[in-house]
Amino acid sequence: MAQFLESACDIAREAGALLSGYYHRGVAFELKDKYDLVTEADRASEKMVVERLNTLFPTHSVLGEEGGQRQHSSEYQWYVDPLDGTTNFAHGYPMFNVTLALERAGELICGVIYDPLRQELFTAELGGGAYLNGHRIHTSRVEKLESALLSTGFPSRKRHQNVNVHFFHHVEMG
Repeated sequence: MAQFLESACDIAREAGALLSGYYHRGVAFELKDKYDLVTEADRASEKMVVERLNTLFPTHSVLGEEGGQRQHSSEYQWYVDPLDGTTNFAHGYPMFNVTLALERAGELICGVIYDPLRQELFTAELGGGAYLNGHRIHTSRVEKLESALLSTGFPSRKRHQNVNVHFFHHVEMG
């Protein structure tokens, strides 16, 4: 598994560098569905990621969010979100990342999330824990939801009016 995780980390960093360049130049977006954005950065990142995976693991299947895919009878399936947070990215909000995960015979065995602007690399392996830039991370020790800091995103299918509408619900915390 270490070989898969290490390769995913290298690919995510490379895709992150590509996205950073697009982000700093600014890109236009288009709609792929009624409320679902896509940019040329999404497509370029996915193309690069899928090409790297094809080269390194030619027998593995790959499923990309923007349509880049290759199906094999392999027990290995890669999942690629080449630009997770496209709405943020397209509006110049600095919170987005590259996400890769690998499944073997229906079980997720490793995953990588890379935030190129903060240079934060989150990694996890089945049975091996989760890490941020090589340092072990853990779930919160907060016992009550009322004491927790919560954050969420809203998937495109939840937007009711247009791509610029975001729903926030304010909850008083005692």
